[in-house]
Amino acid sequence: MICAFPCSVAFATDSFSGTCGQNATFTINPDTGVTVVSGKGEVEVNEIADLKSFCEATIFEAEPSLRNNIKYIYNGKLITDLVVPEGTKSIGEGTFAYNQYVTSVTLPKNTETYVSPDAFTGCKNLKQVTFQNPYSFADDESF
Repeated sequence: MICAFPCSVAFATDSFSGTCGQNATFTINPDTGVTVVSGKGEVEVNEIADLKSFCEATIFEAEPSLRNNIKYIYNGKLITDLVVPEGTKSIGEGTFAYNQYVTSVTLPKNTETYVSPDAFTGCKNLKQVTFQNPYSFADDESF
């Protein structure tokens, strides 16, 4: 299980929870991988340790406006041109929703990848999506 947020974490047997900003909290169900982000205001910068696992996560939130200012960081760099790692079989529902920094997405060449509904919904600066594998596909409501 990854914790994508710089956070304080409380461990329980059925979930992980903590803070991810001054007025925002998250809960991760370790069995399903579903993350719920709720609250108001700006969510702090996220350092993503495992991009493949992060892409495959499913993320829901109470306030879509929380997503507008999330900066996803991978290998020390802000993700603007997202290159989805080989072996990633899906991009979870809501994983990058409302992210204003993502401008392009490139799906893997050697892996059939499914882009779930709302994976990139509300990404107002997303200008290009490249499907390198002819068997990769997106839901009608992915973008």
